[in-house]
Amino acid sequence: MSYLVKGLIGAAGCSGICGGGYLLSQSLKGNEDNRATAKTLITSSGRTLLDASSNQWVDRWSEYVKEISNPLGIVGYDEKSKTVNQAPEEFKNACLSKVNEKVSGEEDRLFQALAKHCVQMTTISDLIDSVGKVSLDSTPSKDGAEWTAAWGNYVKYSEDNKWGLDKWEEEKGKNTVPESFKTKCKAKKDGKAFGVKDVEFKNYVDWCTKDKPATSAAA
Repeated sequence: MSYLVKGLIGAAGCSGICGGGYLLSQSLKGNEDNRATAKTLITSSGRTLLDASSNQWVDRWSEYVKEISNPLGIVGYDEKSKTVNQAPEEFKNACLSKVNEKVSGEEDRLFQALAKHCVQMTTISDLIDSVGKVSLDSTPSKDGAEWTAAWGNYVKYSEDNKWGLDKWEEEKGKNTVPESFKTKCKAKKDGKAFGVKDVEFKNYVDWCTKDKPATSAAA
């Protein structure tokens, strides 16, 4: 058989085999799970995951128990949920291990459970200074113009009355800042947020703060 014929036969054989190999590799590539891990999405959202030595495990566990539904699938949950002042190892292990699982996005139920129950929380009052803001003074006659502006922002951007203020339909048409709004700001200051990207913190900044006064440079 001539070299030409052998070459043609070899080329034809390779065409079938090599082509099949290429298609197989492309098929495998198409089946790769390119989704992000829950950990990647959580950290990129501004949250800080709990670590094994965190002092917030009990707080997160007590909040988790209130939901009843056991979204992380804690083994023996019915019995363990009876004790809320001590976080079980099963809860800690679920938080620490499941964050490495891949999720379909922020709508994924696993992501939502981990992002809510397995992250560090900080009081809003401790975060304010980091964004160059200070809380408005609720003392009568203090920060009058700032309160008026803040109230205007709340009315404009909270048509559904996000904070559930009393007599909303009556109050929202007034220029006078209701005491219920100032009281709510004072209460929200002691609330918790996962960080500066938390909508609870953003709302507080928009509706209850002013720019931090500039400090004069030392002589």
